[in-house]
Order: sequence, then C-alpha cells, then structure tokens
Amino acid sequence: MAWTDLVNDMADVVVDPDAGVGVSITIKPRVLGAMDFATMAESTVASSSTTVNAVRGRKSVTVDPVTRAKIVVATYTVATADLVATPDHDDHLTDGSETYFIRRVEPIASGRMIRIECETRTN
Repeated sequence: MAWTDLVNDMADVVVDPDAGVGVSITIKPRVLGAMDFATMAESTVASSSTTVNAVRGRKSVTVDPVTRAKIVVATYTVATADLVATPDHDDHLTDGSETYFIRRVEPIASGRMIRIECETRTN
C-alpha cells in the first residue's frame, strides 16, 4: 500500500465521529468591514460558517501576568478534504459553547489534515 493511501485512510478514521474521538466544530471566517474612526474599530461582516468533524487535542490554561486574564489554548485536527477553505488567523472556531480565535493553522500528514491552534481570553 502506498504512503498516500495510508495517510488518506488515517485521515478518514481520525476525524470519524463514530470512532468516538471526533467532535463537531464550526469555523467562521472573520471578514472585516468598514473602519469606525470614532472608536478606531473595524466592524465584522457576516460570513458563512463551516461545520466539520475534528479531533480535540490538548487544552492548556495560563494567566496573563499583566491583565490577569485567563488564556485557554486548544488544538484541533481536521481533515483537509472536509473544509471549504483553509481557516485563517483570527477566524472563529466554536466547540460547543466555547468560541476561540484561531492563532495558527499547520498542515500535517502530508497535507491531508491540518492542526488548528486557537485561544480565548476571559477576565
């Protein structure tokens, strides 16, 4: 069996919700709109979201020493074929009731899967 066949089979099994390890996540691109110069903030334009199966990886919690905010960093693995487009930095990822900002997207398994690292901050 060729390497690509093995990687394809692994990618299909790893994110299979019937295998008991997959979770359903929603990825929503963050599209910036007009700039409000009074508040110096950009508005966010509504965009379509994609719901896919993923494997929830490790989760770590730290505290920002300056702001005392709790920082939760989580990782997810997703089959590339399940995505409409590759997520980008600052897109939103929702897992159940938790919403994260995507920090990093990294291809793994010869590009058949991607690892998504995301974070959320709470005071």
